[in-house]
Amino acid sequence: MNYTYKLPMLIFATAALTGCDEIINSMNKSGDSFTLKGNLPAEFGIDAIAFYTALKPDTASCQAQTLDPDKTITRRYAYEYSADFKSEPQAFSFDIPLNHTKKSCAMKLLDLRLAIRGRHGQQNWQSSYADGALYFFRHPTSKTVAFDENGTYKMNGKCRWSFQQSVARSRPDEIEKLLDCGGTGAYIALDQINNKTIMLDIDVSPEERPSERNTWIKFPVGWKPCAHQGDWRWCREPISFKTFKINGKTCTVYPNCTE
Repeated sequence: MNYTYKLPMLIFATAALTGCDEIINSMNKSGDSFTLKGNLPAEFGIDAIAFYTALKPDTASCQAQTLDPDKTITRRYAYEYSADFKSEPQAFSFDIPLNHTKKSCAMKLLDLRLAIRGRHGQQNWQSSYADGALYFFRHPTSKTVAFDENGTYKMNGKCRWSFQQSVARSRPDEIEKLLDCGGTGAYIALDQINNKTIMLDIDVSPEERPSERNTWIKFPVGWKPCAHQGDWRWCREPISFKTFKINGKTCTVYPNCTE
């Protein structure tokens, strides 16, 4: 999936829906853990949010008071890791605890949500992210991954940009891009991952495509957007083309702007 980058909103919305006591960026990293590490292309970053769930949710220590004095909710916990954008390729490494204790409530790792972030300019709106996840099971299943002799499981994320003309009032007809990535998810057995490594390397395709089929036509010089014909926004005969903008400059062909 792809989205315009709004991860902080996603984080707090998730906390509200799941009953997390807090989402913080400092954590006791003692005890069993694994390492998520990898490499990112230039102008990419990554966020990872570890979600923990109570081992014994019905115990008193695992119940948190709500605003309603007569109701409680099962404690959950989330912790965020982040590697921000850099203009050059970068490596990242996060040590992820398998367990957490919050106010005497013992918890285990439930999943690790990933947001692979990319930017195509310096404006706030010139960024997007694609999601991924590691899902954890207590014991191995037919879906859980196997580690190599070095205790490593390798994931090769393949990302691609797609482009479109913005319909936002603040930037009409500007080129904006959406990021889509595959190969960024796995099922993991908790009893096999202690002291192991998940390696996630992200590659981005040099080839970009329109975000919607049959709205642009490709020529040797690049892509041209079809002009709308009434309420019809797809390419059809007789075909005519319209202009668009790249950072405020009026263009006729993407990505070079002019023929």
